[in-house]
Amino acid sequence: MIVDLGCGTNKRCPIGVDVFPHPNVDYVCNIGFEPLPFADGSVDGFQAYDFVEHVPRAVYVRELDGKIT
Repeated sequence: MIVDLGCGTNKRCPIGVDVFPHPNVDYVCNIGFEPLPFADGSVDGFQAYDFVEHVPRAVYVRELDGKIT
């Protein structure tokens, strides 16, 4: 499973996560303040377009650690 973090209205992967509940968002999550809604080892990869600059680096790395198989 590939996840698009901060997908907004333009989801580029099968699964989309965003802080706002747009119609194409699969999971609403405020990344950095809420845990990602995926079990450890359940994600093959993440993509993030126009997203990383909005999340403090330490928070971003901590949230992704262990999620990717």
